[in-house]
Amino acid sequence: MLQRPESSSFRNWFFTANDYAAVRKNLKDLATKLHQTCLQGRLKLDLDLQTHFSTQPLKAQSCDL
Repeated sequence: MLQRPESSSFRNWFFTANDYAAVRKNLKDLATKLHQTCLQGRLKLDLDLQTHFSTQPLKAQSCDL
């Protein structure tokens, strides 16, 4: 994508320490929100596609990975 002429204006952009701090905070907030939602039973993490599409019942997963 960065090879396209329309993206050439992004080539000189750099992340500052504040940018990294903001991204880190956002990711930490997201992880906290997802973990709380999982603990409340409102988030289902289903990463095993073979089990998901089988006739086997899905077993409860831990929120603390």
